[in-house]
Amino acid sequence: MADPKGGNPGRVLGYLFAEGPTSRADLARGLGLTRAAMTDLVGSLIAAGLLEEDTVRSPNGLIRDSVTDRRLPALAAKPPPLVGLSREADQGWGRGGAARGSRPGDPSPQPPPTRGGGAFASHANRTCLGRPGQLIRLRPESAHFLGAEIGVERLVVAVLDLAGTVRGRIEERGSLVGLDVATVLGRLVRLAETARDRHGAPGLAGGIGVSVPGFMTRGGVVLSAPLLGWRNVDLADALRRHFDGPIMVENDANATAHGEWHFVPEHRTGDLLAVVLANGVGCGVVADGRILRGAHGLAGELGHMPIAASPDDPTNWEARAGLLAALPAGTLAMPDDWPLWLARGLATAAYAYDPETIVIAGELTDLFVARREEVATHLRRLLVPGFPMPALVAAKFGADGCAIGAASLLHARFIELAQR
Repeated sequence: MADPKGGNPGRVLGYLFAEGPTSRADLARGLGLTRAAMTDLVGSLIAAGLLEEDTVRSPNGLIRDSVTDRRLPALAAKPPPLVGLSREADQGWGRGGAARGSRPGDPSPQPPPTRGGGAFASHANRTCLGRPGQLIRLRPESAHFLGAEIGVERLVVAVLDLAGTVRGRIEERGSLVGLDVATVLGRLVRLAETARDRHGAPGLAGGIGVSVPGFMTRGGVVLSAPLLGWRNVDLADALRRHFDGPIMVENDANATAHGEWHFVPEHRTGDLLAVVLANGVGCGVVADGRILRGAHGLAGELGHMPIAASPDDPTNWEARAGLLAALPAGTLAMPDDWPLWLARGLATAAYAYDPETIVIAGELTDLFVARREEVATHLRRLLVPGFPMPALVAAKFGADGCAIGAASLLHARFIELAQR
């Protein structure tokens, strides 16, 4: 359990993830702990292999106490217990991950306190008084997380480390429409093994997160994935037959939204709406640091929103803004009025969710970038005077946003479990 003064490993990990290399003194001040308590916490995390001492240049250009040649001991099959780490977290995150049967949950913690600059902010920009202390940072290779996308035309697996860096990714093209779940998961297992072998999978096994284009329950059941032809598939349970460790399954747009919010510092300033433009159009919302799910886990399914002028016309938004609108067939060329139709849906989403930022992701991201000003002009016109205009940006992770977002769920969960 966390100690009464609020000191626990998860808060330290979260702070260093948000702020980058930081001295023990700054960590203590930032988290409101004594230096003695911070020394104990940092010492336990270094012993567990999750942190290491960093070498940076001070403002006067001198190297601070270089530890470049220092080698930390290899991680044991089960790392030493951490100060303040709960029994659940300590048992669930050894090499090989948690026991089979872990249920997926809502992993998104409230963001750790930040002081500007966001993740990986430069410590050199902070004021240093007196002799500067040794900097502490996350040890990237101490844990890895797999993120996978089950798309309509491809499978993607990405490997991320504890610092949130993408160590590598691998993709297999080919239509998955009409294939049964067992066939798709067999391919996914082989792809995950190849990704681990090719890009490395060091340290603690953080599990696998999988994104799917469909209606999902909170427990990982795919109620319907029309583009794949799946209905009532308990995907989380099926994945447990193939993978040890934590399993998380998420709608592709929700995964993208979480990844953009969790890993991109400038997106953590407010609520975020991610719009995935692909064969369909999916939306995911992160509000107050958590995925907005709705009563049945289906919030954000705006692609199916009717937008036709006539009640007899069943046209929905994704038919006008997604790949279904591409002309001619087989290309990414879109009709001249595509920016207007995209903006109409975005205006409705803005009124519904009032996001600080709208992130455009998916296969049509490049087209959006090319026509962003047209989309923005239409959106401004569609919003009533006085209604805040959200920032309209392209996704940082591009076409891999779903896979990286799925991994972000596990990364956030890893830090959250260490806080218990």
